[in-house]
Amino acid sequence: MICFQFPDPWHRQTHRRRRIIQPGLVAALAGTLRAGARVYLAADYRELALEMRAAFAARPDAFRPVLEHELTEGGNPDKDNGGISTTITPTTAGWKVPGFLKMVLVILLTLAVIYEKHAIFTTVLGAGVAFILTKKVMSLAVSPKGQQGGIMDRMHNEGWLTTNPIGVPSERDVVCETVGRVPYRCMFEKI
Repeated sequence: MICFQFPDPWHRQTHRRRRIIQPGLVAALAGTLRAGARVYLAADYRELALEMRAAFAARPDAFRPVLEHELTEGGNPDKDNGGISTTITPTTAGWKVPGFLKMVLVILLTLAVIYEKHAIFTTVLGAGVAFILTKKVMSLAVSPKGQQGGIMDRMHNEGWLTTNPIGVPSERDVVCETVGRVPYRCMFEKI
């Protein structure tokens, strides 16, 4: 699996030429990857995510989109993992991060990103926050059974993956979920 997680910090149109996901890269991956290889894309800006998804969707001869139910039901996203499932499934339990704790976590995560050279601090903080927040914060975005209109329901209906198929969130995943920004995720499989 090849992952492009939040690859482009330049969300303005003037910086389009700097973006990583370009038709040339998609063509190179189409010619290089073996059949069944997966490409995972994630971005926190909708326009960038749509652009990345469109670049791979423009090559239906080489890539097909992987749908959410393929990751959880019939397909095994962890076949290279010895069949051990690492997919995180959001719950519908009600749990809220207290405002003060949320503010402290955002400050700590910001410091972790700024002082990225201190790998131990970043790793320990990222693992701790990911453990606490991944399922819990995602549960806030899912509608309780019988209700429509949750953010994650809408994302699912638009074809985005609602969970991280890798099972281990990146630092940017954690920051996005901490501050309430929903990451746009999709996956393609080489035909």
